[in-house]
Amino acid sequence: MTPKTTSKTNKTPIPGVSLAYNLTARGAKRSRVKFNIELQTKLRRVKGLHEARKVHQETIEAEYKREMKSLLNCMQENNLKQIDLVGSKFYVLKKERAAWPYSDELEDRIQDIDADKKKEQRKGVAINEPTEYTSVGTH
Repeated sequence: MTPKTTSKTNKTPIPGVSLAYNLTARGAKRSRVKFNIELQTKLRRVKGLHEARKVHQETIEAEYKREMKSLLNCMQENNLKQIDLVGSKFYVLKKERAAWPYSDELEDRIQDIDADKKKEQRKGVAINEPTEYTSVGTH
């Protein structure tokens, strides 16, 4: 979809895209409009996919956790360490995750260390080395 090539247009082929450019002059302005339209199209597609992924992910994750908890209860009741799915290579293992409760004195020292880390960040002793990535947000 390309806008009309008359003197000026405010008609937007895509809602939310401003095309108030003088379109009679060929060159940079015209390519900027095309780039803006393509960029907005890609953003709409990513937004739609992000929203669909979020809905499905939440639904699947809730059901997955519920079934895994039920399976863990069965494994604990029957003293099983592993369950194999017949006819496939799929299996579920019962594992333990370490959970270390620390003494109050050590927890206080950990909080002091965290505070010292923040001081070094403010003073510039610790240096931030950021990694670039893309993220999706809503306004």
